[in-house]
Amino acid sequence: MTFVLLLLEFLTVCWLGASALAAARRLALGYRDTILFVFPLHFLLTGLPLVWDMIFGVPTYQRFPGFHLAATDPTARFAYCLTVSVPPLLWWAFRRPLRPASHRGAGSKRSEVMRWIANLSPAVRLTAILVLVLPVLLVLVSPDPSVYLRYTPWWRGWADVEATRQFHFWIARSVQFSFVAAALLLLHAKRLGRALLVVVPFVAAAAWIPGKRNAVAFAAAFLLYALWERGVLRGRRLVIVTAVAAIVFGFFSVIYQTQLRFPEEYTRSRTVEDWIENARVDFGRDDVIRLVIHSELDPGQPQILDYPGESYLVVLGAILRGERIEAPSYPNRLTSIAMRSPPGGSGGVTTSILDESIANFGWIGLLVAPLVVLVVCRLGDSCHDSVISALTLFVVVCMFTTHPPPWAIMALVWTALVCHAKLFGPTHTPAMVPPPPLARRTIRQRVLIPRHAHGVQARHWHLRSTRAPRRELVR
Repeated sequence: MTFVLLLLEFLTVCWLGASALAAARRLALGYRDTILFVFPLHFLLTGLPLVWDMIFGVPTYQRFPGFHLAATDPTARFAYCLTVSVPPLLWWAFRRPLRPASHRGAGSKRSEVMRWIANLSPAVRLTAILVLVLPVLLVLVSPDPSVYLRYTPWWRGWADVEATRQFHFWIARSVQFSFVAAALLLLHAKRLGRALLVVVPFVAAAAWIPGKRNAVAFAAAFLLYALWERGVLRGRRLVIVTAVAAIVFGFFSVIYQTQLRFPEEYTRSRTVEDWIENARVDFGRDDVIRLVIHSELDPGQPQILDYPGESYLVVLGAILRGERIEAPSYPNRLTSIAMRSPPGGSGGVTTSILDESIANFGWIGLLVAPLVVLVVCRLGDSCHDSVISALTLFVVVCMFTTHPPPWAIMALVWTALVCHAKLFGPTHTPAMVPPPPLARRTIRQRVLIPRHAHGVQARHWHLRSTRAPRRELVR
């Protein structure tokens, strides 16, 4: 049984890794469908932990006995491999490829929202600039701006200051919009170098303000996305820059955990095994997925939720009432089961849409989660809009990395923009029409890219032949 499990886990790693490499190759070639970003993320969160377990063994999870019980259960491990292998199958089967543009700016179809941006560029640029600097402005008018001179929330000591903590809720939400505004300004900048000099300092300030690693990760992701969308990052350059960014973020995360996040007394008491366990819980989603599967397979284990859809209904009710979540949230209840302790507070371990869907809907959630991700990606891509594409990428990444409350407002904005594009704006411009066939054609002639053919039918076509010199045909 052990050999069969190891073989199954090895095949799972190979399948997830091959899917991630295939998606990365298409991104490097310039393919623009958002679902391609999901494959590497899915491998990092669910496949890479299996590689760690096969090399170094399963962590002891001293603080989380529930995680250790699920990680050592053969049935849960078998079901986990099947659970994480199904999503890539669905994504490859139902993705809608957006082929790469033939040159920078070509083929980028614009929706009604993008026409609005182009027609009202001064006003929209001014709005984007105001949103970009909004986190800094809110910090200046906050009850105590001096707390933001320190980086992490613990060192700021605002847990006992209710006014500062409540005002920070709006500051944290403004940071998310600031990243989107930065990407928008970079996407439509006439001089990219000058725009980077202006935008990057405000992005760095917005990444500093929350005092958390996820803000740094999202800032880097939006900057890379803007450079990829502009055509600056392609091919090997995209792979190298992304790999370097991931390595730098890894080192930053280690420094954050060991030097910045906790007080010095607590840091000295932690062992290397404790830090490894903490990193596994932070960056992996295998532990929470296996725990949910273990709860579904064994009726004798504590059930995470009381009724189907409970975690989503709690979040929806809190949003509609405009209040904070008073009942124990899904991450908190999951953490209490993993630690074998009573639930309390609103925090907890990091979760993803995969485990939350299974916890809410049972085994049908195995299909619900990947299909929801696929539908979101396809809806965002079908609008052919750079703003909606950036928001789509943000929402999808959040689905895999955290519980809905921190990014619910951004999801509502994405929904409103998609509905506007679908109801009031065309989803594409007229396609380029090729020239009619010639009566007599030289052998091996082929039609190249028209000289100017974005959204209109070109009149000048360049024909190249291996036997004849280059000539121009005017229709």
